[in-house]
Amino acid sequence: MALHMSLKKMKNDDGTWTEEAKRLIWNKAPLMNPSSSDSLRLDSCNALMDWYDYGNRDSDYGWEIDHVIPEKILHLVDDKI
Repeated sequence: MALHMSLKKMKNDDGTWTEEAKRLIWNKAPLMNPSSSDSLRLDSCNALMDWYDYGNRDSDYGWEIDHVIPEKILHLVDDKI
């Protein structure tokens, strides 16, 4: 799947990220170390994330999807594709 997939295809009707989108984004994060489990990755600040703690703000290893470009701008671009 191309990373530039339509934003509309990355979100469910309720606005949550699809499992496919979460996996695509997850796979961009580096493994904690070459022999580590696929469920452990590092975020852009080198904080440890656990796949199974997606959306868990009470976990030390929880993670969420964020973006550098505001979604409002992405929607403008997406509508032209």
